[in-house]
Amino acid sequence: MVSTLLSKNATALLTNIDTTTIAETAFMLRPPLIKNESDAEKAGKGTSFGIASITDFPESGYLSSTERQIIVQEQNNVAQKYSLQPHDVMLSIVGSIGRVAIIGPDYNGKMVPSSNIVIIRMHEPSAQKAILCGMFYKSAIGQQILADLTHGKTIPLISKKTLASTPFPAATEKNLAAALALFEQETLAEEKCRQLREDIKTARSNFLIDDTHSSAN
Repeated sequence: MVSTLLSKNATALLTNIDTTTIAETAFMLRPPLIKNESDAEKAGKGTSFGIASITDFPESGYLSSTERQIIVQEQNNVAQKYSLQPHDVMLSIVGSIGRVAIIGPDYNGKMVPSSNIVIIRMHEPSAQKAILCGMFYKSAIGQQILADLTHGKTIPLISKKTLASTPFPAATEKNLAAALALFEQETLAEEKCRQLREDIKTARSNFLIDDTHSSAN
């Protein structure tokens, strides 16, 4: 029973939340390792795909681009099968557990996740449900569940099958509203952080320079 794998802390946190399971709510897709095909690249053939890894995952908002690109020809059908779609949620379940990214409603690119990431695709996709999923696994409750399910002495990992059976918030009006509020709060906080980083950069660039100009005058 999956319930026996969860800690008392996780069980307590879930007490007052309307829940279902991921299996009842979404499909889960675990992509294989898809490699760049150098021969196709040299020949100018094949299709370009971005490889979404956890280093691409933003702290807030949606994932829209990746740093790494590959060219595939023989693996094109596999890449198409696991190509990300609007409202998909990505969750890392091998290595660095619990990193999350959401694909926005306006996405129309070509990206596939790296093989340590599972795609969570809602049975009835929507921006609200994607945000609910993403915010849940970023939250203290979701992170506790993932920690409880993690095993492996050398490389931490979570079984996709086990994860599919764990509690997951139902798409109630209350849960959807709470998720959207957190999503917006994250976005606002990240913008403030960005502005502070810019302020620090400006301050560093002016270090001693203003004093030098003042002395010269």
